[in-house]
Amino acid sequence: MTRTSHFHQPQTGGNGKTPYETVFVARQPVFGRDLSTWGYALLYRDAGDADRAVFSDDFDATLRVVANAPLCPDTCAPDKHVLIHFPERSVIGGVAHALPPETTVVLVAELADPGPEYLDSLLGLKRDGYTLALDNYSADPAREAQYALADIFCVDVLGREAGELSALARAAGKWPVRLLAKRVEDQGTLELCRELGFHLFQGFFFKKPQTLSARTISSLEESRLRLFEVIEREEPDFPALTQAIEADVSLTYRLLTFLNSASFGFAKKVTSIRQAVVLAGWKPIRAWLRLLLLTDLVPAARTRELAYLSAQRARFLELAAQAGDRPDQADILFLMGLFSLLEPIFNMPMEHIVDRLPLPDAVRLALCGEDNDLSPWLALTQALENSDFSAARALCRELGLEAAQAAEAYQASLHWADCFFGLLAADPGGAEI
Repeated sequence: MTRTSHFHQPQTGGNGKTPYETVFVARQPVFGRDLSTWGYALLYRDAGDADRAVFSDDFDATLRVVANAPLCPDTCAPDKHVLIHFPERSVIGGVAHALPPETTVVLVAELADPGPEYLDSLLGLKRDGYTLALDNYSADPAREAQYALADIFCVDVLGREAGELSALARAAGKWPVRLLAKRVEDQGTLELCRELGFHLFQGFFFKKPQTLSARTISSLEESRLRLFEVIEREEPDFPALTQAIEADVSLTYRLLTFLNSASFGFAKKVTSIRQAVVLAGWKPIRAWLRLLLLTDLVPAARTRELAYLSAQRARFLELAAQAGDRPDQADILFLMGLFSLLEPIFNMPMEHIVDRLPLPDAVRLALCGEDNDLSPWLALTQALENSDFSAARALCRELGLEAAQAAEAYQASLHWADCFFGLLAADPGGAEI
């Protein structure tokens, strides 16, 4: 998954007005062998509104990423690594020292003929506690001076045969490093890399189900899906809702914990589901219930990234619809985004899942891959996640949405999802995701 943040940096023009340049930073999770989130790779991407920002060299791009990295939600967490590419000039210039050494991974390219100043700078970074990662490891004997300094070898595994990957892994065994497999697109490649001794994994494999064979919905999953039928009704059925939620001790506990947190700021303590609906309003309560139910459906092996991405997609589409003067579609687009990853969550075909949900036909068809009026909205989220900003701009034009509006909605959705999952992580009674 690639999460993409944007930052507005003002530059005062001669006419006294303040134009804004939109800077995008793509963020893709890096997983450990147990599929927990080890950290995030940050990449500069040029995109934005009609006057797209284009930088002339990678040094400038790195400066922008480093300067804005602390603003990325959840990126600079003390328990997560941040992997950023540093070109030769930025290594020698000490740009990495703007970030904390405990969590910063300095990603550098293999150079054909690195100079002594560059190698000394890499050694200095290691002495200062930074982790060094070498991109596109090639096992070239002429580059062993660089290999000796690295802590991580990054290997692009997309389209490579098993024999070639095995040879690279064996050659890397000479060095005390960890192997990072990047562009892992499917479960088979993930398992192969695991067998070959890779330690870290980056790519879109986690959004794709391992198998789409005979699997049935469990009784717990079935009960969660039935709850969706209650909360998706336009007019709240308070007795049915209260009965359904209070029958689930874990769900009741977590919902009341959230509602009594500082985020809601109620003057008095909320002690019942019915009281919560009256105080907070039906729509906010329904949104939180949707997210809580979804997190319960995500298996632990898939980490929290699927649940996070589902929630963030939902909020992004809701905000984008509002920004694009489509407020009447905001709720239906929220629902589509929330359910857009049910296939990898359940590890079964989408067609087998959506029939159990109270979805409008247009949402059901779009989720199953049919082209309709909602399909471009889903394609827009995927384009942003894949850092395909050319496609994103084209889709914005099709939807009558300014690219800057999409960027603002995307950034807001990241903060919103981080807020929700921060509360979830702080809840001692909540399920691990």
